[in-house]
Amino acid sequence: MEKVMKKSEKKKIITLTILVICIILIVVFATYAWFVWYSKDNTELTMTVGNLAEVKFDTGNDITEDNMGPVLNYLSDGEMTTFNIKNKADYSYYIDIILNISSIDNDLVNGTFKYVILESNNNSDFDEIASGNFADLSIGNNIISNVEVSASSTKYYKFIMYIDGKIINDNSMMNKSISGYISAQASNTN
Repeated sequence: MEKVMKKSEKKKIITLTILVICIILIVVFATYAWFVWYSKDNTELTMTVGNLAEVKFDTGNDITEDNMGPVLNYLSDGEMTTFNIKNKADYSYYIDIILNISSIDNDLVNGTFKYVILESNNNSDFDEIASGNFADLSIGNNIISNVEVSASSTKYYKFIMYIDGKIINDNSMMNKSISGYISAQASNTN
């Protein structure tokens, strides 16, 4: 009888040891996966638009800001997201650049909270191709530009949002938050 109890106790100890090891492994790998996903060194995001294009966001496509104030120069002080669109086809086509707003404080739904999109063929000389304000946008998908990408070429973009400090704006806009993301999709209209 005593020998049987020892065998069952051994089985319990072995089972508990295996369970503890499994839990430790799960925690270690889950923590590692979280670290890799949120690492500041691993922020590049590449997405594909069907077989047409590859869209590469240099710092990810998430937009989360909760500490904004008025700026005089949006190029140097605005909140910027950079990306490029590489046409993989041998013909030109149009791409919609979409701002998906998941949440925005009411004080930021204002004509002085603005965005601009700049475009370049060589990643150095940028021209403004679209601009607007957040009073005209809503929660959800907002097409903020429609761009043509020539056959087998790459175009570079900067999306910048800012509170315009050159005009009078409401003090309640400061330190409010917005979150969402930028995406691109093949245009249905062109």
